[in-house]
This record gives sequence, structure tokens and C-alpha cells, in this order.
Amino acid sequence: MKHTIPILTALLLSPLVVLYAADTKPQPDFYKLAITPPMGWNSYDNYGFSVTEAEILTNAVYMKEKLLPYGWNICVVDFRWADPGDHRYGRKMVMDEFGRLIPATNRFPSAAGGKGFKELADKVHAMGLKFGIHMMRGIHKDAVAQNTPIEGSSYHAVDAADTNSTCACTLAGSSRTCRARASSRWPTGPACRRGRCSSSSPLRHGTTR
Repeated sequence: MKHTIPILTALLLSPLVVLYAADTKPQPDFYKLAITPPMGWNSYDNYGFSVTEAEILTNAVYMKEKLLPYGWNICVVDFRWADPGDHRYGRKMVMDEFGRLIPATNRFPSAAGGKGFKELADKVHAMGLKFGIHMMRGIHKDAVAQNTPIEGSSYHAVDAADTNSTCACTLAGSSRTCRARASSRWPTGPACRRGRCSSSSPLRHGTTR
């Protein structure tokens, strides 16, 4: 009987030894790529498509002070930041001579002089946050209507756009073609599904850096 207790103890502890060995096994590096999902604030959820530079900075300061310590580190300027007017669908967007959208300077004054979002992004980055913008895929309808040139090439917007594949959905149908002509980057197939435009990127709400 005196040998029974040590034997039972060894049998009971042996699974724990196996489990401990499994827990300490080195994990692949890709396990560390996304410890959490993207964590941040998106302007559309609070301001729709009317947010201004001042409002972005005010919210970025709040994020730095209250949310960044808990991992919330992405500040995103969402939908229609190139809209200079009353934000109605179908409103003309601000573009450069090559048909590329640029920030509306009445809402984002630091973008004046062709500087884009750089100054705003620098301020957000200085707070320890990542800066993101919303981008729809395809080529803007205004660029197609004006047949703007494509920088660095002999082509124009009408050469790149598939005008037979526009969005039927309300969100983007008034301002975007859903995709460019079929290529390795813009595959063929339905561009709109269930009334909402699909995105060209897994980051539906914007890109960050």
C-alpha cells in the first residue's frame, strides 16, 4: 500500500507534464501578425460624410488620451472626404488634373496647395496613432465624364473605366464606377452584391499607414 500513493501521484501528474510541454512549444511567427483585430475610430460612425479636419484632430486627441493605452490606435477619415459641398449624393468631387480625388480644402485646410492629407497624417502619427482614409475601388465617374488623362501614360479615364459595370447601389452609384476594365487586379464578375458595393481591398473602411 505504501507504494500505491507515489504511483497514483505519478499517473495523475503525467498529463500535466504533457500539457506543459505542449504549451511551451515554439509557435510560428505568423501567429504574432494579428494579436487583435484592427482597433480604431471611424469618422463615418459619428459624422457621416461631413467630418472636418478640426473634428478629426479633436477625436484623435481623445483617442490618444483615453483609448490608445488599451490598443485603439487607428484614426480613419471615412467616406467622401473629397466632397466640398453640402454632401448630397451626386455632388461633384474635388479632383486633380489626372482625375484623382483630393481632399476638399474647405473641410481639410492643411491639404491646400496640393499637399493632400500629409500634414493631417503627420499630426495623427505624432500622437502615436495610425492614419487611414476611405477609398472606393474603380475610377471616379467625374473623371470618366471629363476623360481626364492618366498620369505617365497615353491613356485617358475612358480607356480604363468599364462604363457598363456601374454600381446600382445608392452608396456609390452616384459617384463611382465599380471597377476598371478586367485585368489581373480588377477581375471580371459582379461588382455589386445585395445592394452594396464590394471593395477592392479587405480593408473596406480605408487604408492605414
